[in-house]
Amino acid sequence: MVLKKETEVLVVGAGPVGMFAALELAERGIAVELVDESWRTAARSYALALHPRSLQLLDAMGLLEELLQHGHRVDSVAFYEGGERRAEVALADVLDTLPFLLVLPQDRLERALSRRLAEKGVEVHWNRRLAGFEQRLDRGDRRVVAQLEVLAEEDVGYGVSGFVAEERVRVACDFLIGADGHRSSVRRLLGLDFGKIGTAGDQVYAVFEQQARPPSPTEVRVVLGDATADVLWPLAPDRLRWSFELTDPRGLVSNRAKGRLAVHLGGDVFPYLDHHDLARLIAERAPWSGAEAEGELNWSVAVRFERRLVPRFGDGRVWLAGDAAHLTGPVGVQSMNVGLREAHELAWRIAEVVQSKEQDGLMVEYDSERMAEWRRLFGIGSPVEITASAPGWVARRADRLITCLPVSGEELSAMGRKIGLAF
Repeated sequence: MVLKKETEVLVVGAGPVGMFAALELAERGIAVELVDESWRTAARSYALALHPRSLQLLDAMGLLEELLQHGHRVDSVAFYEGGERRAEVALADVLDTLPFLLVLPQDRLERALSRRLAEKGVEVHWNRRLAGFEQRLDRGDRRVVAQLEVLAEEDVGYGVSGFVAEERVRVACDFLIGADGHRSSVRRLLGLDFGKIGTAGDQVYAVFEQQARPPSPTEVRVVLGDATADVLWPLAPDRLRWSFELTDPRGLVSNRAKGRLAVHLGGDVFPYLDHHDLARLIAERAPWSGAEAEGELNWSVAVRFERRLVPRFGDGRVWLAGDAAHLTGPVGVQSMNVGLREAHELAWRIAEVVQSKEQDGLMVEYDSERMAEWRRLFGIGSPVEITASAPGWVARRADRLITCLPVSGEELSAMGRKIGLAF
């Protein structure tokens, strides 16, 4: 059975970026449908850090007060080179409006966005898989026709269940936004390559979340080594998260691995990490942190991160935002935060085209501006400049510093100037 629907914008992907895009569109009076292939929001509530610019955008949607109640404020960023503290930057010295980072569980952000969407009459349609779409750009209506599969759980035998297509929905829309993450179906159907950045391989991080008091509850600490970039995030006054970049993940495998659960990273298998691994990494990378390895370990795992970027952000009436278009390492939390700004940019541009019948040049500008920003973040083309007054540690680590700064946009340039980088 094929059902037919019409809307002005179809958003594929109901993570923070997709939800925020749908909310921005609804606030502008644009009819929007929001779908996701999953049957619910993320099962594990990973903490995330919201940049000041993200907080400004969420504040404009009336969500900041609620998020502040559930988040943890971070006011400054400190930079270490191994055991040496090299610099610190207070967010208040970088910008005047909301000069802090907010750390909170992802489910809290998604819950706030979902509630606000419901108030605007927008429902998340789960179990909807994008099967294909057709752009009709040579006709007067200039529309996109998408085919969605409605998934239903089915017993496939031996106590195993899976999801199968129960029916199809045909959705005609003015624009389609792909915010469906790093395995994006929208990107694949557009035929866009998700190219790796640079010649280095993927980054693997050992991540530990502990019940332990951070050395400074309102300061995130970035630790730079010869080939690594690590970060210590305070999650609460009594909870923290370490992320250590591993140059040789297989070095974790030892006799202690016998009988331990394993985590699969691509074709590799590593043991889950424990206090011994954490203590060793702290001693090697961050001896200033004292006895933090003694705190209760809530969970730990090795995680693979990629550095990828699309050759363009879309085509015609189909556009990408967030991890569907780019991936980077975890230290600066840039991919998701820049993704929220991309959702904002897409929403107002699409609203202009739909409501004012503006030409699609607005969308071409979206592509060129987003590509320029990510080329800068990845150091493609013109390299970042090191000022004459920059200390030696900045010159030694400049190639990795940009993606370690937990800010983006104009704030990235401002924080860069504080430590001796110029764009």
